[in-house]
Amino acid sequence: MSSEVHRLRLALRDLVALSMIPAAWVGREPAAIAAGLADVLVGTLHLDFAFVRLCDPKGGEAIDVTRGDAWQDFPQWLERHTATTARHCSRQEIILDMGGGPQKGRGLVTPVGLGAVGGLVAVASDRVDFPTESDQLLVSVAANEAATAFQSARLIHERRLAEEELRRARDELELKVTERTAELRRMSAELAHVTRMTTLGELAASIAHEINQPLTAIAANGAASLNWLARPDTDLALVREAVGDIVMDAYRAAEVMHRIRQLVAKGDPQMHRLDLNDVIHDVVALVRSEVQRHRALLRVALASALPPALGDRVQLQQVIINLVMNGVEAMAAVDDRPRELVIRSNARANDEVLVAVQDAGVGLDPRQMSHLFDAFFTTKPSGMGIGLSISRSIIEGHGGRLWATPNRTNGATFQFALPVMN
Repeated sequence: MSSEVHRLRLALRDLVALSMIPAAWVGREPAAIAAGLADVLVGTLHLDFAFVRLCDPKGGEAIDVTRGDAWQDFPQWLERHTATTARHCSRQEIILDMGGGPQKGRGLVTPVGLGAVGGLVAVASDRVDFPTESDQLLVSVAANEAATAFQSARLIHERRLAEEELRRARDELELKVTERTAELRRMSAELAHVTRMTTLGELAASIAHEINQPLTAIAANGAASLNWLARPDTDLALVREAVGDIVMDAYRAAEVMHRIRQLVAKGDPQMHRLDLNDVIHDVVALVRSEVQRHRALLRVALASALPPALGDRVQLQQVIINLVMNGVEAMAAVDDRPRELVIRSNARANDEVLVAVQDAGVGLDPRQMSHLFDAFFTTKPSGMGIGLSISRSIIEGHGGRLWATPNRTNGATFQFALPVMN
């Protein structure tokens, strides 16, 4: 009776020891789990031989680990067993004949999983009573714990592979999106530049007039200065005044050329702190003569002090020029009222700066309002339909909004709002 109690205590001790081992297998590689099981069987359960085969039910490569040499003919037995797997893999089997050779003892083969889909565990011992019911239970428990850990390791490995594949796909997608976005920005910049060049072509007469005025004044003041200097009683005060006018007119011409160079230049947007009133003044200097050529009156009503906005000066100039030219063209057929174009600016209560261009033209067709800013939509016989679309893209790229509303009487107002720079 005491021997039975002793064996029971040993079995409980071994069972408790086995129950603690799976925690050490969490996150381990499958080969380490198989080797750990073989070491447990030989070391903890004091067996003379252990063979562990763990199989991946999904068809992955099996892992074999052997400890001890008490079952020397095991490879031959395993070959026979593999050839007749269907007859041997359904239950635990005691091997009384371990083959020829000097070895003594018995073997125990335990399938892992139903139909040994998870592999098998073979152990051997020269103990006379091997395998006892406790031995069979402990080997079965150890095999199933290892199989569970093995499958967990496989799942973790597959999850890591899936995460890595997902990460790689995400990186590739982000790269493609970045490249595509850069390409779209480049194309948008090219289109915006083409539009600016087209607008400058339309403003050629106005620009020539703006440049010709100071050059004519320079020539006139230069000629007058030469005449005064040729006199014996030269009035140097008059000459000095004329030379001062020449310098001022030269600055005027240079400023016009500077504005033109800004619009013509190609390059990435340069975001700076801007006073939109200054941007409007730059535009007025370029379009004033063109507005007058169309027998229209340009009036400016700007807020006395605007909070700064963050933006690209050239792009915002392009937007305002486009809105002004659209307003001028909208008034071309108007003969029954003044052709007045008004540019306004003001600060809004919701931390926005507003710029509005109001014309007295033919107004907006309610049926076309939803398409005004669509690419290639135009109501002009010779229009390309890209000016307003590009203008909206520029304003939205600045974090703002561009919209149009009909006036209460005649014409329409196109306006955009930009966030105030903090």
